[in-house]
Amino acid sequence: MERKYFEEEVLDYANNRKPKSWRVGQAVFNYIDNQYGVARDVQFKDNVDCFYDDKLIKDFLRLSYNRIRKKKGW
Repeated sequence: MERKYFEEEVLDYANNRKPKSWRVGQAVFNYIDNQYGVARDVQFKDNVDCFYDDKLIKDFLRLSYNRIRKKKGW
C-alpha cells in the first residue's frame, strides 16, 4: 500500500467515523493500534505520541507507515 492511501484510510476513520468524544490524535492512534499493531512501538520506541498531542499526527502517520512496511513487507 502506498503511504498516501494508508494516510487517507486512517484519516477517513479519524475525521468521519471515530467516537465523538475522541480527538483526532486519539482516533489515529487507536485505529493504527487496532488495525496494524504498531502504535505503541511508535509511541515508546520512536517517542512520538499523537494520542495526547494532535500536532504530532503527521509524524505519527509517517513513522507508523514505515513500521508497517517493514512488518508486512510492503
